[in-house]
Amino acid sequence: MPTFSEQEITHSPFSGVTAPVNISDEAKAYLVEPMTDLNYNAAWKTQNLAPNSVSPGLLTGTEFGTYFVEAKAVYCETLKEVGLIN
Repeated sequence: MPTFSEQEITHSPFSGVTAPVNISDEAKAYLVEPMTDLNYNAAWKTQNLAPNSVSPGLLTGTEFGTYFVEAKAVYCETLKEVGLIN
């Protein structure tokens, strides 16, 4: 079976912090601000991202929600095409 790379399929894994949709603006800022700071931290990029071949990127709120829906559709379509899910 060909790999994703052999099929020219890119994979963008994500990691992060999640919270209920209805949290307060204060609670949201408490979670988003440190992640934003980390995303732009040079040491984080050189000591953690680069050695692991991870591209930096930050998506929050609606932007992340849109990305997640689109990524899920791509993953499902790909896995169906290779017969791993129905």
